[in-house]
Amino acid sequence: MSPDLRTVPLLLLALGTFAACNGDDDDTTDSDTDTVDTDTPGDTDTDTDTPGDTATDTPGDTDTDTPGDTLHTLTFSGDGYTPHNGQMMYFIVKNPQAVAEPPVAMESILMDSTGSFSFTWVDVMVDGTPYSIAWYADTNGDGMCENNGAEPDDHVWSVPVGATQTTPVTADATVVFDHVAVFIPPACIPLNDAF
Repeated sequence: MSPDLRTVPLLLLALGTFAACNGDDDDTTDSDTDTVDTDTPGDTDTDTDTPGDTATDTPGDTDTDTPGDTLHTLTFSGDGYTPHNGQMMYFIVKNPQAVAEPPVAMESILMDSTGSFSFTWVDVMVDGTPYSIAWYADTNGDGMCENNGAEPDDHVWSVPVGATQTTPVTADATVVFDHVAVFIPPACIPLNDAF
């Protein structure tokens, strides 16, 4: 099949017009959005934003802006710790279900003759998450929590912030735990990880 010679002049005219404008896009009154330029590397298009460009956020967009987490404060206190006068005591607050996560609060004190302590950790608990407190008195002074049933064992305790280890917090909390001689040896694991 041979080409129709009547269409050749039209094709040449179109190519000549394109070459004469150098591929420049001078149309700035349209409202199309800017896109990645897919023209050939040799062209000289200068795509710029125009007043009709619609590439800005509009009230109907589907972006979902979420507020920050609701945080709660924890106050923790205890009395009767006079057997630990002069000993270091270490405290942590953490989510007991997220073993690999670091504590959300930590404290260490040198227990004095009052045998009392009180801490307020502001905005450390995320709403809807369970937390527990673990602490120990370093009776042998080696800086490690050790309680394996042989003396001198460190005295170690743990208590949930809520009713159980899995109860999520939904408000600020106050926990009071006075000295008792009942110890929770597994609490040494997160304490040693933290300190």
